[in-house]
Amino acid sequence: MAEVTPAQAKTFERCMSVGGVALFPADTVYGLATDPDAREGVERLYELKGRPPARPAAVMFFSTELALAALPELGPRTR
Repeated sequence: MAEVTPAQAKTFERCMSVGGVALFPADTVYGLATDPDAREGVERLYELKGRPPARPAAVMFFSTELALAALPELGPRTR
């Protein structure tokens, strides 16, 4: 897989900042990404995937602290 250039990273960042959906190469397939706090982006991601809104989607966090802050409903044992 090729290195991400600074220009590509900036384009991705801009896309996320306006609630867009980005397509990116992952290890074996392509992935779709959006800011999970951007309602329009999440709705568009579900639309692109043809996924019913009631069906959960995977979310990636880049730190344990961010994950725990986003999921306050997790109990002590899960945390």
